[in-house]
Amino acid sequence: MQIAVRPMMPEDVPAACRILNEIIEIGGTTAFEIPFSEALFAQSYLNGPDKICCHVALDDAGRVAGFQWLGIYDELPADCADIATFAAATR
Repeated sequence: MQIAVRPMMPEDVPAACRILNEIIEIGGTTAFEIPFSEALFAQSYLNGPDKICCHVALDDAGRVAGFQWLGIYDELPADCADIATFAAATR
């Protein structure tokens, strides 16, 4: 299996949001407890002012299999960043 990686685009939001919400629903592996709407997801991961970058990983069929976000977090030193990685729990 080859995994393609590219910057997240607006059309990736529904699939990436589903991945995150499934992980939230399963519980125990993320601090998030309340599912994201697609609008909140886009605001948080695609368009947020603290975003440095956000990329998706695509499976062989070109479907979003996961995503990784890198952002600014004020409580970290200036040369560090916050990172969040989520992969589909099922396929």
